[in-house]
This record gives sequence, C-alpha cells and structure tokens, in this order.
Amino acid sequence: MSQNKEVESKILEVYFEDISKKIVSIGWVLEFYKQKFTAIWMENELWYKFRIRKEADKVNIEHKELSPWKDWVKEALETLMRAIDFEEARMFFPKIWFQEVSFSVKNRTSYILDLEQSWEWKVNIVIDEYSDLDGFVIPAFIEIEALNRDVIVKVAKLLWFSESDLKDWWARSLMEYYKDKQ
Repeated sequence: MSQNKEVESKILEVYFEDISKKIVSIGWVLEFYKQKFTAIWMENELWYKFRIRKEADKVNIEHKELSPWKDWVKEALETLMRAIDFEEARMFFPKIWFQEVSFSVKNRTSYILDLEQSWEWKVNIVIDEYSDLDGFVIPAFIEIEALNRDVIVKVAKLLWFSESDLKDWWARSLMEYYKDKQ
C-alpha cells in the first residue's frame, strides 16, 4: 500500500491532435497512447467511497481523502493498493456492504517530461476521453498533475491556456457539465 499527494486540474474541450503537438513542443514525451482505463466507484451506507481501476495490466484500489481545494486546483491524499484481478475485486466488495455507484471507461494518453530537459518540477500531463462515464461520452480534456498549484498554472500557460481555464472537477462534475450538451 502506498500514499501520495495528488494535486491536479483539468482543462476542457481540447482537440486531441493540437494539444498533443503543444505538449510535445514544450518538452514532454509520450509515455503511452490511448490506453483503456475501466473504473468503478464503490460506496457503503456511511458514504465511504473508493475506486477500483484497471489500467492496462494493473488493477488499483484507491481511496482519495480530499483536502480543501483552492483556485481551480484540487488536492487529495491518495492511498493505493494493488489487486490481482478487476472482476474479483468488483465481486468482493459487495460482500462487505459496498455497492457500485459509478462506472467509467476512458482512453488515456500520458506525457512525461523528457529527462534530458532541465525542468525543476515533476509534472504529468494526460489527455482523457471518456467513451462511457455513467452513460455519457465526454470529449477530450487534459489533466495537469504537479507538485502544487503554481506549477500547474505555469504549465497551463506554457500550453497557451489561462488560469481561468482550469477546472477542479471530479468525474461527477464533468458528467453534470456535459449532461445538458448531449
């Protein structure tokens, strides 16, 4: 089991090819291309919640403890545990009174910093496209994950976005936003 602090923000409605070129032009390199991620959120009567997610050949069980977020950047302490099989994990948790409350399938493309560049911070940029978020299709958006809010804002500006383009949204907020557009 491991824990890490997650600080991230989204920028919505990007064009996949254009944003991919911009990301590479400022020094990031492709880590993986359109990898399928399948996830379910489980919840119990006390509203304790966690996610089971299949990422290629890995299965992760994750709990996120939210911190108060500010200025369009969300923060969470994420606790991660590996599982062997997605369906086994999915079938186990109802036996201890957790039920499935959300299901999603998305394609994720991930970029990491070119290690030859002399950047002073660690930043991951992903492009997500949901083919199914509880029945909704969500077009391409980017997510910038970094050590802190200031770094996220700097990277957004390098990609020609302003601070006002940042969204501190979870998947549920995305779904609500696109609900009226479909």
